[in-house]
Amino acid sequence: MSKSVAEFLSRQLLLDYAGSGSFERGEKYFNSGSVFGLEEYQGKVVAKVSGTHDYRVKLWIEDKDEIGYDCDCPFAGEDNFCKHCVAVGLACVAERKEDSKETSSGKKRATNLDDIKNYLQTREKSELVEMLMQEVLDNETLRGQLLLAVARSNPQGVDVKTYRKELKRIFKTDGHDYDDDYYGGFDNSDDVEQVVESIEGLLEDRHYEAVIDLCEYALKLASKALNYVHESDGAIEDAMENLQELHLSACEQAKPDAKNLARRLFEYELDDDWGTFHNAANKYSDVLGKKGLTLYRRLIEKEWETLPALKPGDDKSYGGNRYRITNMMESLASAEGDIEKLVEIKSRDLSSQYHYYEIAEIYRENKKYDKALEWAERGISDFPKAEKIDWRLGEFLANEYHRRKRHDESMRIIWKQFEKSPDLGNYDKLKEHADKVTPESAWQIWREKALEFIRQDIAERKKNKSFVWSYHRADNSLLVTIFLQENLPEEAWQEAEKGGCSEDLWLKLARIREKEHPTDALKIYRERIEPKIQETNNQAYNQAVIWIKEVKRLMSQLGREPEFEDYLVALRVNYKIKRNFIKLLDSTKW
Repeated sequence: MSKSVAEFLSRQLLLDYAGSGSFERGEKYFNSGSVFGLEEYQGKVVAKVSGTHDYRVKLWIEDKDEIGYDCDCPFAGEDNFCKHCVAVGLACVAERKEDSKETSSGKKRATNLDDIKNYLQTREKSELVEMLMQEVLDNETLRGQLLLAVARSNPQGVDVKTYRKELKRIFKTDGHDYDDDYYGGFDNSDDVEQVVESIEGLLEDRHYEAVIDLCEYALKLASKALNYVHESDGAIEDAMENLQELHLSACEQAKPDAKNLARRLFEYELDDDWGTFHNAANKYSDVLGKKGLTLYRRLIEKEWETLPALKPGDDKSYGGNRYRITNMMESLASAEGDIEKLVEIKSRDLSSQYHYYEIAEIYRENKKYDKALEWAERGISDFPKAEKIDWRLGEFLANEYHRRKRHDESMRIIWKQFEKSPDLGNYDKLKEHADKVTPESAWQIWREKALEFIRQDIAERKKNKSFVWSYHRADNSLLVTIFLQENLPEEAWQEAEKGGCSEDLWLKLARIREKEHPTDALKIYRERIEPKIQETNNQAYNQAVIWIKEVKRLMSQLGREPEFEDYLVALRVNYKIKRNFIKLLDSTKW
């Protein structure tokens, strides 16, 4: 490597990688002295950044002179160059400059990891072993790493017992059982990654039987752990996904007894709370072969026979293992490509319109359009007392009618959905379907009808003093939203003045009207300032000051600067007891 990572880094490079937001936050960490234990060895820098939590950071140079980075904070876990990486990078830059100054002035530099390496190379092997063993006693992660290394390289074969013991420790099942009262944090994320990598190494070494055994054992422990611990970084779930993939790979290589594997997979999937072995029949079909799949089917069908058929109107219940058994049956049918069998399985539960939609979708995907339409129509006729149509079934049926040029029937369904839920989404859906009929004229007819229905609905809500949030408010918020979406700001303003609207819409209207109607925008801001101040908290004060600045800008635009000065004086007098607000007001350069 031509240069060390410390020589490669610069403020500008860190800014380029992090972006201004993360860079500024990282610089604050660095300036506050939150970077500890900065060391560089073999081209890699390591350090700890202390904040709300302590995070370990590593930086290095990758191919093509790019920064490689790793931090155990959640933001970096999403492949972001986080503020902690910035802080460590800035510490590297600062230390490099300091070392350069000391070297030029003849001062002795601080001892670093290279000095430690040189020192260790002068010691006897027995002394080094003893030093390492003392660290092993205190460091569980290092101890586990060495135990797995020895177990993997055992000349008599893989020491599965040691692997199992380490897995129990990592998933906190060694020495106590989880109980209903235990729900703590999970702090063995690094150890989980370490043991999964070691099992992956066993796969590379062709210890397939050991991998199968350990993956199944580890997955049982991990599944149990997830029910009782809280993990913020998803380490256990990621490990479970990797272990399942390793298990499948090992099975593909080892070709274990198909019937025994079928029994185990059946039990795992039936008891699997986390979906690790979901769709096992498809995933393992090549390994199971005809014998394994036949046994797998027999085991599932035995459970399937215990499930009662559910008719329209029956209480939809997923008690017990009904949901999993159904999915397992569907998985088998899908693996065999038998769509009629798949429909038969789904027909066991017709308690909701959604299941009719699923069946119709199966037939549509297989270009059996008449059967698709038949099931979609049954999904409506079999629920005569339903207050509204399931939106997915309604959309499916409307599109199918359009495909057959039966546009009137399609629009009746979409209108019925709009009547039951007159919101923006269904308004847009109405337009989408009206445009499929006659784009130039049909929508205007349906639009007027929809707007009139919305006005009647709002009037009814006001009459009943109904006030529900979202688009069902007893004001004109929905009409304002629609007109703004249709780029009709004047109509939106008229509706807001006539029937009111939500706060966010008023503020949006203020921004729209301030250019041509600044007095309207001024009124909106002024009406909100004093109520906001009266909320008496710093966040409210900050928002009030932002609006006061808007008032100043608009009054200046209108040539009413003296009026603003009087307004500011009045605020100071009226709210002099709110010291934090006055302090914030005074800090602003008006």
